[in-house]
Amino acid sequence: MLITKLYESERVRFGSAGPLILMQYKSTPTLDEVRLVERFEDELLKQYPKISVFNVVEQTGAILRVPDDVRDYSAKLSDKFASRIVGSAMVVTAKGLGAVMARTFLSGFFLLSRAELLIRSFSTVPEGLTWLRALPDQHVSLKTELTLADLERFFGEPIVARAS
Repeated sequence: MLITKLYESERVRFGSAGPLILMQYKSTPTLDEVRLVERFEDELLKQYPKISVFNVVEQTGAILRVPDDVRDYSAKLSDKFASRIVGSAMVVTAKGLGAVMARTFLSGFFLLSRAELLIRSFSTVPEGLTWLRALPDQHVSLKTELTLADLERFFGEPIVARAS
């Protein structure tokens, strides 16, 4: 399945594939980058009744040390889009104790979240893909056309800063 790169900086990469938005975090996104995510999700939801989300976090600081404005705006987005998201896979690819702490933090955060968002954390991309494909109401293209190779190609590219 073709994955279209929507945006890239030295911190993040965003893409889409049918009714799926992909987000890769090398470090903490800026508030403007979170606003871009909102715009991308709004655009996808004009085309599809529901979408799914696939996040990959490469460094635990990207989710554990988030400025208040970014965290608050992200929470608003969760509330705004929750009813139209089939599911959101959060893969923390970092290794070691920090990664275990990040996944534990995410699990607790999701349990306490006000948003009715189906979200789960994983340690590998294949685990996240398997879970996302199996969700009820998942779009057929994500079950049949999206492959692990597609995700590995997108998430496997090094994130590089673009020349200004």
